[in-house]
Amino acid sequence: MSLPLAEFRKRILYIKPLANISFIDNDEKILANHFHVEVLQLNTKGVFNNLKSQLAILHRLIFRYNSFDIIYIWFADYYSFFPALLSKFTSKQCYI
Repeated sequence: MSLPLAEFRKRILYIKPLANISFIDNDEKILANHFHVEVLQLNTKGVFNNLKSQLAILHRLIFRYNSFDIIYIWFADYYSFFPALLSKFTSKQCYI
């Protein structure tokens, strides 16, 4: 008995800003056709929200590290630092 093809798809952690931007949403839909996509939306407006976003990323990276194969980040901003650093020292692929 073989598993469905969907069982073999890679899992992506898709990190994007909170704003509703059509080309980011389109990319998410395209990726979802080929991969399992887990979305992490971040509000980076203001110091407090940026700090909350950094903590959310760290939490997701530390406690759900094995639940994704690829890290895909929209825009090189402060929130891309920890995922890029983690991928540098591990076998995770990171695309910014």
